[in-house]
Amino acid sequence: METNTPSPEDNILAALAYIPGVFLITALIKGKNPFHLWHAKMGAFSTFIFIFPVVITAFVNGLIGIILYVLFFIFIVIAGLKAWKGQKLEIPGLSGLISKIPLEIFVSDLVDASKQIQEIKEAKRIQSLPAEEIKKEETIQNTPNQSNISINPSLNDNNTRTN
Repeated sequence: METNTPSPEDNILAALAYIPGVFLITALIKGKNPFHLWHAKMGAFSTFIFIFPVVITAFVNGLIGIILYVLFFIFIVIAGLKAWKGQKLEIPGLSGLISKIPLEIFVSDLVDASKQIQEIKEAKRIQSLPAEEIKKEETIQNTPNQSNISINPSLNDNNTRTN
Protein backbone atom coordinates (compact mmCIF):
# COMPACT_ATOMS: atom_id res chain seq x y z
CA MET A 1 0.00 0.00 0.00
CA GLU A 2 1.23 3.51 -0.77
CA THR A 3 2.16 5.98 1.93
CA ASN A 4 -0.39 8.55 0.75
CA THR A 5 -3.65 6.66 0.82
CA PRO A 6 -6.14 7.92 -1.74
CA SER A 7 -9.65 8.97 -0.77
CA PRO A 8 -12.61 6.61 -1.31
CA GLU A 9 -13.65 8.64 -4.36
CA ASP A 10 -10.14 8.25 -5.80
CA ASN A 11 -10.29 4.50 -5.20
CA ILE A 12 -13.61 4.22 -7.03
CA LEU A 13 -12.24 6.17 -10.00
CA ALA A 14 -9.18 3.89 -10.07
CA ALA A 15 -11.40 0.78 -9.91
CA LEU A 16 -13.55 2.04 -12.80
CA ALA A 17 -10.42 2.27 -14.97
CA TYR A 18 -10.52 -1.51 -15.41
CA ILE A 19 -13.78 -1.41 -17.34
CA PRO A 20 -12.78 -1.61 -21.02
CA GLY A 21 -12.41 1.90 -22.45
CA VAL A 22 -13.12 3.71 -19.17
CA PHE A 23 -9.40 4.04 -18.43
CA LEU A 24 -9.47 7.19 -20.59
CA ILE A 25 -11.83 8.91 -18.15
CA THR A 26 -9.58 8.07 -15.22
CA ALA A 27 -6.54 9.29 -17.14
CA LEU A 28 -8.22 12.54 -18.17
CA ILE A 29 -9.63 13.37 -14.75
CA LYS A 30 -6.71 12.38 -12.51
CA GLY A 31 -3.89 11.56 -14.94
CA LYS A 32 -1.23 13.55 -13.11
CA ASN A 33 -1.69 11.45 -9.96
CA PRO A 34 0.66 8.39 -10.06
CA PHE A 35 -1.94 6.17 -8.37
CA HIS A 36 -4.57 6.93 -11.01
CA LEU A 37 -2.07 6.85 -13.85
CA TRP A 38 -1.00 3.33 -12.82
CA HIS A 39 -4.60 2.12 -12.83
CA ALA A 40 -5.33 3.92 -16.11
CA LYS A 41 -2.38 2.07 -17.69
CA MET A 42 -3.66 -1.21 -16.27
CA GLY A 43 -7.07 -0.30 -17.66
CA ALA A 44 -5.55 0.31 -21.09
CA PHE A 45 -3.96 -3.14 -20.83
CA SER A 46 -7.27 -4.72 -19.80
CA THR A 47 -9.02 -3.00 -22.73
CA PHE A 48 -6.45 -4.49 -25.08
CA ILE A 49 -6.86 -7.91 -23.46
CA PHE A 50 -10.67 -7.59 -23.82
CA ILE A 51 -10.28 -7.59 -27.61
CA PHE A 52 -8.58 -10.99 -27.58
CA PRO A 53 -11.63 -13.02 -26.40
CA VAL A 54 -13.80 -11.15 -28.92
CA VAL A 55 -11.57 -12.27 -31.79
CA ILE A 56 -11.32 -15.84 -30.46
CA THR A 57 -15.10 -16.08 -30.04
CA ALA A 58 -15.79 -14.68 -33.49
CA PHE A 59 -13.20 -16.55 -35.54
CA VAL A 60 -11.96 -19.62 -33.68
CA ASN A 61 -14.23 -21.23 -31.11
CA GLY A 62 -17.10 -19.88 -29.04
CA LEU A 63 -16.34 -22.09 -26.03
CA ILE A 64 -12.72 -20.94 -25.83
CA GLY A 65 -13.92 -17.35 -26.13
CA ILE A 66 -16.36 -17.83 -23.25
CA ILE A 67 -13.61 -19.31 -21.08
CA LEU A 68 -11.40 -16.32 -21.91
CA TYR A 69 -14.25 -13.94 -21.02
CA VAL A 70 -14.60 -15.62 -17.62
CA LEU A 71 -10.86 -15.31 -17.00
CA PHE A 72 -10.99 -11.69 -18.12
CA PHE A 73 -13.90 -11.01 -15.76
CA ILE A 74 -11.98 -12.57 -12.85
CA PHE A 75 -8.97 -10.38 -13.66
CA ILE A 76 -11.16 -7.25 -13.80
CA VAL A 77 -12.83 -8.07 -10.47
CA ILE A 78 -9.53 -8.75 -8.68
CA ALA A 79 -7.81 -5.66 -10.10
CA GLY A 80 -10.85 -3.47 -9.43
CA LEU A 81 -11.13 -4.63 -5.82
CA LYS A 82 -7.44 -3.97 -5.21
CA ALA A 83 -7.82 -0.48 -6.70
CA TRP A 84 -10.89 0.11 -4.53
CA LYS A 85 -8.75 -0.73 -1.49
CA GLY A 86 -6.09 1.75 -2.65
CA GLN A 87 -3.65 -0.94 -3.74
CA LYS A 88 -1.96 -1.94 -6.99
CA LEU A 89 -2.22 -5.32 -8.68
CA GLU A 90 1.32 -6.35 -9.57
CA ILE A 91 1.56 -8.88 -12.39
CA PRO A 92 5.04 -10.43 -12.44
CA GLY A 93 6.69 -9.80 -15.78
CA LEU A 94 3.84 -7.66 -17.14
CA SER A 95 3.69 -4.79 -14.65
CA GLY A 96 7.00 -3.40 -15.91
CA LEU A 97 5.77 -3.44 -19.50
CA ILE A 98 2.38 -2.00 -18.59
CA SER A 99 3.99 0.88 -16.69
CA LYS A 100 5.71 1.89 -19.95
CA ILE A 101 2.41 2.61 -21.71
CA PRO A 102 2.86 6.30 -22.61
CA LEU A 103 -0.42 7.74 -21.30
CA GLU A 104 1.48 10.66 -19.69
CA ILE A 105 2.02 12.29 -23.09
CA PHE A 106 -1.68 12.54 -23.84
CA VAL A 107 -2.83 13.21 -20.30
CA SER A 108 -0.54 16.15 -19.60
CA ASP A 109 -1.51 17.87 -22.84
CA LEU A 110 -5.22 17.33 -22.22
CA VAL A 111 -5.04 18.45 -18.59
CA ASP A 112 -3.16 21.61 -19.63
CA ALA A 113 -5.69 22.20 -22.40
CA SER A 114 -8.58 21.89 -19.95
CA LYS A 115 -6.93 24.47 -17.68
CA GLN A 116 -6.58 26.83 -20.64
CA ILE A 117 -10.23 26.31 -21.53
CA GLN A 118 -11.25 27.15 -17.96
CA GLU A 119 -9.12 30.33 -18.05
CA ILE A 120 -10.76 31.37 -21.33
CA LYS A 121 -14.23 30.73 -19.88
CA GLU A 122 -13.38 32.85 -16.83
CA ALA A 123 -12.10 35.68 -19.06
CA LYS A 124 -15.31 35.54 -21.14
CA ARG A 125 -17.40 35.56 -17.98
CA ILE A 126 -15.65 38.67 -16.73
CA GLN A 127 -16.06 40.37 -20.13
CA SER A 128 -19.77 39.65 -20.13
CA LEU A 129 -20.30 41.21 -16.71
CA PRO A 130 -21.80 44.69 -16.54
CA ALA A 131 -19.38 47.49 -15.63
CA GLU A 132 -20.77 47.70 -12.08
CA GLU A 133 -20.01 44.02 -11.46
CA ILE A 134 -16.45 44.38 -12.77
CA LYS A 135 -15.89 47.36 -10.46
CA LYS A 136 -17.24 45.33 -7.53
CA GLU A 137 -14.83 42.48 -8.31
CA GLU A 138 -11.92 44.94 -8.65
CA THR A 139 -12.89 46.61 -5.38
CA ILE A 140 -13.03 43.25 -3.62
CA GLN A 141 -9.62 42.31 -5.02
CA ASN A 142 -8.05 45.66 -4.08
CA THR A 143 -9.69 46.18 -0.67
CA PRO A 144 -6.92 44.70 1.53
CA ASN A 145 -4.26 46.71 -0.25
CA GLN A 146 -4.48 50.31 1.01
CA SER A 147 -1.59 51.49 -1.17
CA ASN A 148 -3.99 52.07 -4.07
CA ILE A 149 -5.31 55.29 -2.48
CA SER A 150 -4.00 58.24 -4.45
CA ILE A 151 -3.66 61.75 -3.16
CA ASN A 152 -4.17 64.61 -5.54
CA PRO A 153 -1.15 66.94 -5.10
CA SER A 154 -2.94 69.90 -6.70
CA LEU A 155 -5.17 70.25 -3.65
CA ASN A 156 -3.16 71.89 -0.94
CA ASP A 157 -3.46 74.79 1.49
CA ASN A 158 -2.22 77.38 -1.06
CA ASN A 159 -5.45 77.12 -3.01
CA THR A 160 -7.51 78.59 -0.16
CA ARG A 161 -8.13 82.35 -0.20
CA THR A 162 -7.18 84.52 2.66
CA ASN A 163 -9.05 87.72 3.38
